[in-house]
Amino acid sequence: MEVPQLVLSLVTATGHALDGGPGPQAAGLGLLLTALVLGVRHGIDWDHIAAITDITSTTSAAEAATEHHELDHL
Repeated sequence: MEVPQLVLSLVTATGHALDGGPGPQAAGLGLLLTALVLGVRHGIDWDHIAAITDITSTTSAAEAATEHHELDHL
C-alpha cells in the first residue's frame, strides 16, 4: 500500500470515529498512526540525512582539532 493511500485510509477511519463510530480511542489511534507514518517518511528525506552526516562529520573534525590544539599547548 502506498503512503498516500495509507494516510487516506487512516484519516477516513479517524473521521468515521469522530462521527460516532467505534469511539475516541479509534480516533486517537488513527491520528497516532498517521503522525507516525508521515514522521517516518519525513525523517528519511535526503536533506535530513545530509544534515545528520554534516553534523557528525563536523563534530568529529572539531574534536580532533581541539585535541591537537590542547596537546600543542601543554
